[in-house]
Amino acid sequence: MWTKTATPALESLLTVVAVLALGGCSHYWERPGGVVADFERESAACIEDAKQSPYGPDSLEPVYRACMRAKGWKRVEVSVADNNQFRGPEDTHDFLRPPSPLSGKRYFQDPKR
Repeated sequence: MWTKTATPALESLLTVVAVLALGGCSHYWERPGGVVADFERESAACIEDAKQSPYGPDSLEPVYRACMRAKGWKRVEVSVADNNQFRGPEDTHDFLRPPSPLSGKRYFQDPKR
């Protein structure tokens, strides 16, 4: 049974959930001092390690993530990426065609600074 006070509360909760969902947070990898060349090289190596896993497609992400963590990378969730945050594979099909490390929403950084 819905009351007049419960309905606005539910509507407010649903609005907050919708705003967060539409906010578009994505996962990126970062490491202090890490640059795109480091990420590309190390991510490619970890992708190959994951593809060699004898446990099948379900093991690709966990193997990749463990490999990246072992190389000092940390997976973070942000709505807009900074210059030291890079995209890696997030699901099984990404391992066949990894996303560009610089894809996603990014802060504009003036290269002259």
